[in-house]
Amino acid sequence: MLINYSDGQIQSRLVELDLLRPFNDYWSAHAARDWARLHAFEVAEAPISATFYVPYHARAWQVTHVDVLSLEQSDAEARMTLSMKFRDPDSGKVRAIHRQDKWVRMDGVWRHWVTDPMLTGNR
Repeated sequence: MLINYSDGQIQSRLVELDLLRPFNDYWSAHAARDWARLHAFEVAEAPISATFYVPYHARAWQVTHVDVLSLEQSDAEARMTLSMKFRDPDSGKVRAIHRQDKWVRMDGVWRHWVTDPMLTGNR
């Protein structure tokens, strides 16, 4: 999987925030389809069971490309706009999307904020 940054300032800011490695590790785990490792990064308003999370992702399309287009941050929160490409593991079809990626710092550790309503129960 390929991760690109639209400009060097975004990558430098992520380094300053100690967020570059967690961000890269998270999306690399997603690309590798390592759902148990991915689950370890996740946080939501209510705990998400790994026994649901892991099988839920079993049919997920594989991430092949991530472009970080922008970064907004405060003391304990970072939001990135991403342009991503996914590949259907069955057909090979590729889909491109834009999404917001939210990270929160909890007890000094950056965690990925879950927004999927199937996982959070929020609609």
